[in-house]
This record gives sequence, structure tokens and C-alpha cells, in this order.
Amino acid sequence: MREIIELIKLCKKYLKPDGVIAVLTLDPYKNEIPTFKIMNDKLKKSLNRDKKIITLLKKNNKSCKVKKYNYKVKILKSKYVQMINNKYISILLNFDLNQIQQGINEINSSFKKKIIFNDKLQCVIISKNDQ
Repeated sequence: MREIIELIKLCKKYLKPDGVIAVLTLDPYKNEIPTFKIMNDKLKKSLNRDKKIITLLKKNNKSCKVKKYNYKVKILKSKYVQMINNKYISILLNFDLNQIQQGINEINSSFKKKIIFNDKLQCVIISKNDQ
């Protein structure tokens, strides 16, 4: 966590006076992304880390703003499976081919042809003069 604080300080140092730093994350409290078992476990760990980072950013940047965004997603299961297979979601990057294939099998058996969910995001906005 210390590295994150140092990184934000460094970024703020080189930020133009009217510039901002935007930190984007999935909403760690109300996430609806369709997952399979091991993906869900990894996602929970990642979101818990994000909660700590957001708290730390708010604590060290008193007037930072948090904006929430909600997008309704309608995607064909086949397209979502393709995204999983291509590891479009960062938590999948360290999964091996067997784990990905097991996950795809779970997705295929758990979801209908069209997957509908709310993609909930948070954006923490920090300005240069934010202390």
C-alpha cells in the first residue's frame, strides 16, 4: 500500500494544475460480473484489495471525489466465453488453459444464451491540490 501512496504523490507532482488522476475499479461492494468458481474467488480477493486502496486514497486525499457508474450489459454467452478464453478480464491472466476451460464449461452450464448484468464501476478522482 505504501507504493500506491508514493505513486499517487509522484503522479500529483507532475500533474498540471487543472489535471486529475482517475483510478477506475469495479464497484467492490455491488459487483454483478458473471463468474465461475475460481474466477469468483480471485475476483473477491481483488475487490477486497480495491476496497483497501479506495479507503487509503480517500484518507490521503481529503477532497477526492468518488463517482459511480452503472452500465447494463447484454452479451451473448458465446461472446463472453470468447472474452474469457482470450483473458480480457485481468484476473484471468494467471489462469492456465485447464482452469480457463473448466471456467468456460461452468459458464456454458450456468448461463442462458444471452447474459444480462449490471457492470458497476467506481472512479476515484484526485486533483493536484488535493491533500
